[in-house]
Amino acid sequence: MARPAKSVATKTGSITRREHDIRKSLEDKVRGKSDAIEPRSTLNPRQTEPFYFIRDQLRSANVLGNLDVFVLEQTAICIDRLSSIETMIDLDPSMISNSKLMASRARYASDFFRCCNELCLSPQARAKLSIAGAERAKRDDDPLVEALSGRDD
Repeated sequence: MARPAKSVATKTGSITRREHDIRKSLEDKVRGKSDAIEPRSTLNPRQTEPFYFIRDQLRSANVLGNLDVFVLEQTAICIDRLSSIETMIDLDPSMISNSKLMASRARYASDFFRCCNELCLSPQARAKLSIAGAERAKRDDDPLVEALSGRDD
């Protein structure tokens, strides 16, 4: 089975500078604007809190676009529902043997981890972003690379 496509920012293999620049440009265009990353009014306060937290934490990485609002909302809903299920279990530990409740917990946890993957929220994904950023900064500061690319600053 083929591996899922990765953003050029998290790509670990070797690609040419030209291919990197082309892919980066196309990814930026597809991501679209990032001026309206706000939750819809259908989210409750327990859901808007993680929405804003995740949005604010990822803002500096410049990886979110307006199209990501739906994934952010789904992530916030999963967090709220998982928290509610955990609260139910904390209040009544016998609920842990309720198969329907535990099946719901498993589905929300699965959805949550998928959303985390989509939003690059795992420590591994963040590490890949930082490695890619460090490599890019190193490459951009290299006078030989600068001279070979013909850039005039």
